[in-house]
Amino acid sequence: MSIAVVKGKVSNAGSEDLLTASVFGRLRYLPYNNYLKPILELSRNLSDDTFTLTPLNGMPNIEFWPTKYKREPDIELSTDTTKLFIEVKFHSSKSGEEEHDQLANQYEDLCNDLDNKKAKEGVIIYLTKDRVMPEVDLNNSIENITKKDLKGDFRKNLYWLSWFDIWEFLSNQIEDIDSARDKTIVQDIIDLLNKQGLKHFTGFSAAEFKGNINSPNHTSTIMDSPKENLRNAFQMVQKTLEETSVLIKDFEGELLNKENGLISLHNGTEIGTESSNSVNVGEKWLKKFVMRYYLPKKHEHSYKHLLGISVAYNFEAEPNESPKLILGIIDNSLIKQNKEKYYYWWIPFLYASKSLHKYEPNVSSRSELKAGTWYKVDPSPSEKHHIPLFESGHLYFVDLLDVKSKADVKNLAVELKCKYEALN
Repeated sequence: MSIAVVKGKVSNAGSEDLLTASVFGRLRYLPYNNYLKPILELSRNLSDDTFTLTPLNGMPNIEFWPTKYKREPDIELSTDTTKLFIEVKFHSSKSGEEEHDQLANQYEDLCNDLDNKKAKEGVIIYLTKDRVMPEVDLNNSIENITKKDLKGDFRKNLYWLSWFDIWEFLSNQIEDIDSARDKTIVQDIIDLLNKQGLKHFTGFSAAEFKGNINSPNHTSTIMDSPKENLRNAFQMVQKTLEETSVLIKDFEGELLNKENGLISLHNGTEIGTESSNSVNVGEKWLKKFVMRYYLPKKHEHSYKHLLGISVAYNFEAEPNESPKLILGIIDNSLIKQNKEKYYYWWIPFLYASKSLHKYEPNVSSRSELKAGTWYKVDPSPSEKHHIPLFESGHLYFVDLLDVKSKADVKNLAVELKCKYEALN
């Protein structure tokens, strides 16, 4: 079935149940101690603790959607020492509140079953597509479990796992698998997770970019273009935006964890909706840039500091310039609240405007800017009226093709956070 999903032959490819069966159904055919066991052990609870499963000579008993419980889990896994429920989410979130809380009721079923069978330990894993632990969901469920007066350390035994953890684990294993059979199964799972967007950033292809992403070689012109050129151009633009979405979401996963204490200004919006006007639709298809912005929680209401990232694809002033990933910090108070939303284009404006702004260290043209260097930027007097909410800021950029992995994204997120802390 996963092959049909990957090839676009299934109408309900986004089904939670189909994803569950396709991934965990295949994991059953791989050595438990090498795959399913270490994957489940990646789960963490609210205290950031993990757990350890006992190694087995074979596969534990696995049942999909067992009907014997009041609140059916997606997967039940049983060994002599442990019973484990997995509640799988893809596009949906946890269902029910108060006495109808899905995880709380499953935990009650689990406790009752443990009492009857005298098993030693019970664990619930909440598997979602979040990049950051959904603490609100878990805390709400713990609160509702508390009202049920159940036995066991439920705060310890309620865990979270991300689909991205599964993708990352399997992707790190694939090259070292000796068995051709096992390698094929693992690759099938990776391909399925890739298709569903449940993957981390792995870099853009230089062959696709070849310099300026908006050059006629790629996006072509809509007028007087052969149909095949248009098809290729559309596929390139679609892939570029998909990869940009993965890049920025990975960035957000690093910035929005509880250690960093940042919040997003874009909750509920998709990547690309906060972007500049489209490049002339009669000629090119790709937007000029995509932006995301974040606030430190301690300045949430004052907007005193605003952190942002922007992926800039093309530049009017220097059209042959390579695409950039730009980090930015607005370090002066906003004169107004964000009613006009000027911050949406503040970072790329300061970088890509036709007029060169005042940079420190000083440069006379953008070609002199060094990647990996922070610059303090003041808007030029001639263009200050374009950004009335800001006095100055700091910019840091890298060529987009030099960002090749989630590790690179993590390092850049650390760079942005460290610069912000140094300014405060």
